[in-house]
Amino acid sequence: IFQGNILEGIVIRYVSNNDERTIKEMEQLRITSDDLLAIVPPSTKIVVPLVGSSADNSKDAVVQTELRALAAMDDFEQQLRSVLQQFHGANQRQISPIVGATDGDKIDDEINMTRVANEIMRSYRTGSTKFDQGTIRLAQLIEALDSLNIHATFKLLTESTLAGSDSERYLCILHVHHDASFQKYNKYLTREGIQGMKLFRGFCIELIADGDDFDQNFSPNDAESNSSPCMEQSNQEEKLMLKMKFLPYMVRTFICRNGLSTLQGSGGVAFEKYAMGQLTRWEVSDASLTKWLSFFKSWSLYCTSPLPEHLPRLTSNTYLQHYKEFENMYANGHFSIPSAEECLCRGLVVIVGLSRDVLESLAVAVSRELNCQRIVRNMAEISERDVLLSVHQKGNSMICLASIEDDLGKMRKLSKSYSDAINVVHVGNCDEELEESLAHLDISDNKRLKKLKGMAKAWRKAKCNNVLQLPKAASMQPDVDATVGFLRSDDTAKAVMQTIATLNQTDDRPGLIVYFPSIPGSGKSALCGNIDKATFTSCDDRTVIVREGDAVKGKFYNEIEKDMLTNRIAVLDKNVPPISFSSVHSLCSVSNCISAAVLPSGMQDTVVGNDVYPFSLEFLAVCMNRVLRRKQNSHIGKLDSATPNCCMIVAKFYCFYRNISGSVLRERLLNVGTSNEPIEIPFFSPNELPALPEEVKLALERAINMLAQDINCTDVNDAESAMRLAIQNNQTYFDDLAAPLELTKQVFNSKLSHMISSLPDVIESRSPVGLSQTIKIASLDFDYDKCCSVLDSVKNSFEQVKQYFDEREDHKSNDENDTTQNRFIRSVHCTFAHNSQVTQSEMMASFNHLLGCNVDAKATALLYSDKVAAIEVEIPGVTSGSARHPVPRPRNEFQHVTVWCGQDVEAKESNELPAQVKSNIAQKVLFKEPIPLCGSFSFWHEQEPDALINDTSKQ
Repeated sequence: IFQGNILEGIVIRYVSNNDERTIKEMEQLRITSDDLLAIVPPSTKIVVPLVGSSADNSKDAVVQTELRALAAMDDFEQQLRSVLQQFHGANQRQISPIVGATDGDKIDDEINMTRVANEIMRSYRTGSTKFDQGTIRLAQLIEALDSLNIHATFKLLTESTLAGSDSERYLCILHVHHDASFQKYNKYLTREGIQGMKLFRGFCIELIADGDDFDQNFSPNDAESNSSPCMEQSNQEEKLMLKMKFLPYMVRTFICRNGLSTLQGSGGVAFEKYAMGQLTRWEVSDASLTKWLSFFKSWSLYCTSPLPEHLPRLTSNTYLQHYKEFENMYANGHFSIPSAEECLCRGLVVIVGLSRDVLESLAVAVSRELNCQRIVRNMAEISERDVLLSVHQKGNSMICLASIEDDLGKMRKLSKSYSDAINVVHVGNCDEELEESLAHLDISDNKRLKKLKGMAKAWRKAKCNNVLQLPKAASMQPDVDATVGFLRSDDTAKAVMQTIATLNQTDDRPGLIVYFPSIPGSGKSALCGNIDKATFTSCDDRTVIVREGDAVKGKFYNEIEKDMLTNRIAVLDKNVPPISFSSVHSLCSVSNCISAAVLPSGMQDTVVGNDVYPFSLEFLAVCMNRVLRRKQNSHIGKLDSATPNCCMIVAKFYCFYRNISGSVLRERLLNVGTSNEPIEIPFFSPNELPALPEEVKLALERAINMLAQDINCTDVNDAESAMRLAIQNNQTYFDDLAAPLELTKQVFNSKLSHMISSLPDVIESRSPVGLSQTIKIASLDFDYDKCCSVLDSVKNSFEQVKQYFDEREDHKSNDENDTTQNRFIRSVHCTFAHNSQVTQSEMMASFNHLLGCNVDAKATALLYSDKVAAIEVEIPGVTSGSARHPVPRPRNEFQHVTVWCGQDVEAKESNELPAQVKSNIAQKVLFKEPIPLCGSFSFWHEQEPDALINDTSKQ
C-alpha cells in the first residue's frame, strides 16, 4: 500500500564492509527492492477510487485512497475496513484501538504502561530472570521517561486480519511530544552512565501477555531493541548514522516556523531576508532561490492577513495547521503576488463608511487597482507596528475597512504616532449622501442618529496624511468587476485612485544606521555635534539626522523607526552595548538600512580578574577623565562631575563588554543587520602610549572586579573615591594622550562620506558570519533531586514556602516544556550565556574547555512570586577537582535556578524576580546557611536542520 508523499528526509547507516552478516542483509534488501520495482514499476498509473465504488483493481494500476476524505465521514472505521477488504482481501492486517476490557490473557484498555514498566524493573532488580534483555531495555526507557517527567503518550492497539482473530496481537505505540525531551533523556543517560535505548519520536511495541514465550518478538520495530541472541554483539557494532532532511521539511520547520517571530515582529521584508539567508546557508541554487521567494512572499501575506476563523491563533505551536491550509491555498493559486515595484501605494488606506459589509467589493476592487494584496476587514486587528511597516517596506501596504460608528477610537489611537502613514477614503460620507444613507437606515433613536452625524464629522477631521472622498455609488456596484469599472470610469474615483497611488512614496534605496558600541566619554557627541547633510557631499537627496540618546523622549529605537519613515541616514549619538545590538538589528531590518559601527582604532584586549574586555584600561581611564572634566550639571544625560558615582557608571558600561574580546566583538557587529565594516577612528595620539600609572590601574581594576561580582552593586563610594583621586593625582598623564579632536572628526567624516557614497541600490541577503548557530545556551546543570532536597529543607524552615509549594504539588506531573500549564522545571540549570547575547565563537571560547567540569555552587535564597520561583545560587570563581579552571560569570545579573513556572510564563521571567522583590511583587527567603549544590557545565543545542550525525535521538 502506497503510504503517501510524507517523506521529510532520509537516514543512511554506514556499515563495515567486513561484516558478512550485514552485507548479506543488505544484499537481501536489494533483491527485495528489485522484486518490488518489478511488480510495481515507477511508471505504473495510480488510480484513486471513489469511496465505496468498485474501482479499477487491475494489476497494472496502483490503487490510492485519500484518507482525509474517509476521515471526513461519520463511519471512518467502517469505510477504511471496506477499502482494505475490497482491495486486499480478508487476510489484510488491520490495526484498531482497543475498546473495553477483554477476557483471559487479553489486554485491558486501562493498562498503565508506566506501572507495567515499574513492575518489570522491580522484578529484574530482585534477581528475576523472567524477562529478556529487550523487555528490560524497554522497561528502563519507560521508567526513565516517567522519572524525567517527559510528556509521552502510550496508545494501545490490536492487530488482526479481517477474516478473524486467530492471529491477533497487541501493540502499544509510544509518542514523544516535545523536541527538548530528547536532549533531556540523553543527558540523563550520560549522567547515570546507562547504556539505554535510544529515544525516538515514536515507535511501536508488541505486548505479550504473561504465560507466552517472552523470547518471541517482544520488541519495538527498531533494531536496537531486538531481543535476539545477537543483541550484545549488535550493541557493540559501530552505529554511524547520517540524517539528511529534505528541503521542503527544512523550509517548513526552519523558515516558516522559526521565522514567525521575525515576520510578526519586523515584517515581510525582514522575513524574506531571513529566509533567503537560510537558503543561502544551505547552498541552495540560484534557480531554487528564485522559486522559493514567491512561496515566502505568499506565506508572509497569509500570516499578516486575517486568518481562517476555524483555525487557532497563529503561533510556533499551531503553525502546522495554518501551514496545511496555506499549502492548499497556494497550490490553488490563491496568492497572486505582485512585485514590490508593481504595488502602487504605500501606507495604510482606510476605507470608511456606515457599514463595513457594503464596502467589501470596493476594498477588493481598490486592492486590484493598486496591486495591494493585504485587506484587513477589522481595524481592531491593525497594530502600530503594521502601520509602520506598511510605509517602510515595499509590498506591505494595507487596505482596511472601517465603520464610522465603531472604529473612530482605533483610528485616533493609530494616528497619534503614525498620522503621516494613514490615508482615509470616505465613501458616501458627505453631508448630502450621509443624510440619504441615514434615512434609509430608518434609525428611530434620535440620540444615536445625532451621534452618527457627529462621528462622521469627526472622521472628516481625523488626523491623517490625506482625506479623500468617493461617491456612495462606488460601494453600490453589483460585484467586484463592476466596481473596478466604476473606479476607472468615474472622474472623481479616478482622481482619488491617482492620489492614493502617489501617497507615502518613500526612498527605497537602502539607508544607513551609524552607531557607537562604546562607553561614556569616548567622544561620540563631539563627533556628532555638527553633522548634517551639508557635511557630506555624497548625500545627494538623502536626509541625514543625528539623534542623541538622552534627548529622545519615549523608547529610543521606536522613535528612530518613526524618524526613518522620512529620513534615510541616521547617526545614533548613544552608547550601544552588546545587549542592545538586537535593537539595532531590528531597526535595520524594519527600515531597510545597512549598519555601521564606529570603533576606536588600535583596540587591545584586556584581562581583569578572570574576564576579558575589548577595550584597554587606558581607554577607560581617558573616558572617565573626560566625564570628570565636564562642567557640573552641564550634561543632558546627567553624567558629569556633579553626578554621584559617575566613575562607577562609566566602569559599568565598560563591564557590559565582559568576556567579549575584540575579535568576538567584531564578529558580532558583522551580524547586526546587514553590516559594513566598522568605521575606525583614532582615539589615542600617534605617539607611543605611556604606561598607565599604577594608582589609576589598581583603582580601575578594583571597580571592574566589584562590578563583575555584582553589576548593580550599591556599596561603591570607596571605589568611586579611589578612582576620582587616582585620576586627579595623575592629570599630567592625560595631557596630550588622546588624538586631536579635529583629526578624529576629519577621519570620521571622510570615512562616513565614502560609506554613504558607496551604499548599494539593493541589500543582498547573506549568511550569518561565524559558526553555525547550533549552541543555544551554556549552562551549569544541577541534579533535580538535589534541588528538590533544597526546597524540602526550606519548606521545613519556612511555613510560607511550605504553603506556596504545597499548593502547587499537583503541578509536578505536568510537562515542563508545555507553557500552557503550571509546571515544575526538572531540567534545573543556571544559564551562563544564551545565543541571543553572545556569538557562537564566544560561547565556544568561554565554555568549551569547561564542558563536564564540576562546580561546587551554593544555594543561598529562594525568590518566588505568583508566576515563577527560583533558587538563588552562589557560583565560585573556579571549578572543583584538581584542575581548577576559572569560571566565567553568568551573563544574567541574577544567578539562579528556575524551579517553577506558572501558566503562559517562560522560565526567563525569573530574571525579573530581584526587581520584583524590591517592588514587593515577589518574596525572598534567605537561607539560614548556604546549601551545597554541585553542578556540571554543558551546552544545550538548538534543533539544527543539517548536521545530525550519530544522533538519532533528534528524529
